[in-house]
Amino acid sequence: MAETDKKKKQKPGRVLSNTLYLLGMAWKISPRFFLGYIFDAAVLAAWTILDAWYFKRVFDLLDAGASVSEILWMLLAVGVVTALLLLSSTVYWWMENEKQQLVIKCGLQLKLFDHALSLDIGKYEIPEFYNDFIFAIRSADVKVCDILKVLRNLIRRFAGGAAVFGILLSLDLLTAGFILVMTVPGMFFNSYINKKCYEYDMEARRSGRVASYVSRVHYLADYAKELRISEAGKIMDKLYDESTEECRGLIRKYFRKVTACGAVWMVVGAIKDNGLILILLYKMMVEKTVMLGGFALGVTSSWSVSSALKEIVTAATELAKHSLYIEKMRTFLDTKTSIESGTKMPEAFESLECKNISFAYENGVEVLHDVSLKITAGEKIAIVGYNGAGKTTLIKLLMRFYDVTGGEILLNGVNIKEYDLDAYRRVIGAVFQDYKIFAATVAENVVCGLCSEDAHEGVRAALDAASFTDKLQKLPDGLDTHLTREFDDKGTNLSGGESQKIAIARALYKRAPVTVMDEPSSALDPVAEYELNRHIETALTDQTVIFISHRLSTTRGAARIYMFEHGSIIEEGSHDALIAAGGKYAEMFNLQASKYRT
Repeated sequence: MAETDKKKKQKPGRVLSNTLYLLGMAWKISPRFFLGYIFDAAVLAAWTILDAWYFKRVFDLLDAGASVSEILWMLLAVGVVTALLLLSSTVYWWMENEKQQLVIKCGLQLKLFDHALSLDIGKYEIPEFYNDFIFAIRSADVKVCDILKVLRNLIRRFAGGAAVFGILLSLDLLTAGFILVMTVPGMFFNSYINKKCYEYDMEARRSGRVASYVSRVHYLADYAKELRISEAGKIMDKLYDESTEECRGLIRKYFRKVTACGAVWMVVGAIKDNGLILILLYKMMVEKTVMLGGFALGVTSSWSVSSALKEIVTAATELAKHSLYIEKMRTFLDTKTSIESGTKMPEAFESLECKNISFAYENGVEVLHDVSLKITAGEKIAIVGYNGAGKTTLIKLLMRFYDVTGGEILLNGVNIKEYDLDAYRRVIGAVFQDYKIFAATVAENVVCGLCSEDAHEGVRAALDAASFTDKLQKLPDGLDTHLTREFDDKGTNLSGGESQKIAIARALYKRAPVTVMDEPSSALDPVAEYELNRHIETALTDQTVIFISHRLSTTRGAARIYMFEHGSIIEEGSHDALIAAGGKYAEMFNLQASKYRT
């Protein structure tokens, strides 16, 4: 267990703060859910108290010589009340609780989703933050329900145990004192066992992650082909064996102590139970100070008080454990984006300019250095270079996924940081080389949002311009065909080239003032690439376009070409001018052209 985790776990104030924080979120989302848990806990506590009282009452009536009918009427009344209490709890638990849990889970997840979208992409590259983000998304809703279950049991046991102990005090002080003295050590035993189990859980997380990874490798289709044509499965088997052996070692390390502690507590418990019976027998048969009802109460109250104290310790341990998880969620929700929005609204597009910009990631390594270029309305420029030259990073800066670490980017002569972020990003439509297809309809994938019938004409036009027409005609439901089979067995899986055309159609549909094509034909063969380029040129006539590619057949028609190498512009000019110069661009073009000629 990490040192920071230990420190947080040792601070009761932080545990309380985190618990109240999550309960406050639950209250805002669904007060009905929160109050329902408290109501159910109160009902169960009342049932526990009634159960202890009526047991003593029966024996008291017998000692007092009550008639059978009196005892039966009392039992009937208690039975009816008990049935009503348990029925109300059961009805709530199975009819109301499940529905409200869904409300809580939905509300929390939507809050987390919205916050995730508000953060800059750079946060995803910080491992600690990303781990907290993943955990928050996967576990937040579960933790709310877990904490409320802990509080529900705590209220029930504490109220019931306190009531029973109060009745016992009024009956006999010595018996009550003996039960308390013999039960308190159980709190420490139980606390120690819970602590060791928690430490085991923390240390076993790595082996659990390894086992989960190996399982994913075997059931995800992404790995299916490689596993069948190689011996990678043996590597996975070895990993799984090692994780299992690691887990076995942890079990030996922790559960020997847990077993020893549990054995000692069993002996103490046996002494407590038998000693209590001896004390009660002495008081009933020798001193005559306890009647048969008191004897029965003493025995049953021992169980109730022990359960209550055990539940208090368990609740404290569980809340401390949950607190560490809530801390991760709070860290995620408290994280603010470093990409701050301005207030200025963009006017009609005139120019987009990079002035001496530089950029370095978190590790401090500079990937762009002193880059300057400008594109005006209606121009088509190309940014070319080998992989790792900094081309895609430049586009991320233009989109304000990151902010430059040196220089500035200007839209219509104004620093882009001054513009409203969402409004600025609407100026640029982009096709990324690492595009993704969503588990949604063709139309929704093109629009990248909900698509009404009125938008279908524009969607078809964008797909036509992206050379997707032939494929669209073959799809069973046309624009309403679901892509991927993630949730629909009748869904369609597209090839890499077909998926790329969907991504291109997104940018064409958006019709933004500036369109960025980042490796738009990387998944296509030369003939399909030629056809696509021809369609794009037609669709984007008189539009402002930035082409990014290391395949120069895509970019040779640009008015200006910028050759990147190691994060800097090393050449600039038209295709013919750069070929005539005989530099790096000419070398790269001739090398690629020779492959086509061959």
